[in-house]
Amino acid sequence: DGRTDVYALGAILYEFLTLLPPVETAGGHRAVLARVIRGEIIPPARRTPHRSIPAEVSAIALKALACEKTARYPTAEALRTDVERYLEGRSV
Repeated sequence: DGRTDVYALGAILYEFLTLLPPVETAGGHRAVLARVIRGEIIPPARRTPHRSIPAEVSAIALKALACEKTARYPTAEALRTDVERYLEGRSV
């Protein structure tokens, strides 16, 4: 369903924030896929301690990248709504 698209948008947001992919890429394609399946997403702030990443934006990216589909945003529109809330200074 559309939550696959939400995951892809979360990966793009994560890379915008960190300039790194959401999972470690060492070990080849099988290792990367195994990390994705296990949901081994390192929080953006831990990947880039030299950059200040707002906790709310990190939370948005991590929710979009949730391993379980039911834990992700149900639609890209819902993801957009939280991004807009953050940009407007409202609680996410």
